[in-house]
Amino acid sequence: MSVIKSDLNTIGERLYFLRRNARLSMQELASKLRIPLYDEENKEIIAYKAVAQSTINNIEKDINRPSSDIIIAICKYFGVSSDWLLTGKEYEPSENQGLNSSETMVEKKADHEQDKTNPAPDPQYLKHLIREELVNFMRSEEFSQLSLNLLVKKLETKQKET
Repeated sequence: MSVIKSDLNTIGERLYFLRRNARLSMQELASKLRIPLYDEENKEIIAYKAVAQSTINNIEKDINRPSSDIIIAICKYFGVSSDWLLTGKEYEPSENQGLNSSETMVEKKADHEQDKTNPAPDPQYLKHLIREELVNFMRSEEFSQLSLNLLVKKLETKQKET
């Protein structure tokens, strides 16, 4: 089972990991990423600009930090969160986020202590793992072969019907 590694320390290392895991060269990845260009009012996309191979190279070598447009394009292409790409960790709300009183903080701490004794998997984390596995499987040769076999069977069935 393949999961996203958490020991990647920089944006460059994480991008390199994603690109190599997808078996893409820098040029292939650069050709797949498109950055939208908007009209003067920033309302409509009027065109897309390409990403240069040197941009991918400089990000992976941690020479340059990616722009927000490139971060969005990378995250969309690989199906990862910007939190993970930028920090190596998924977003977790802070402990006191949204708390209004010290009583609520005590309740929250008690709930947290109870969770430690009977840990339940975090649904968001499980959802993320399942999604990553599905994406990796869909990119695999095994999935390609299964899809091809299914398509052949459907075509054979249609030929028999006609």
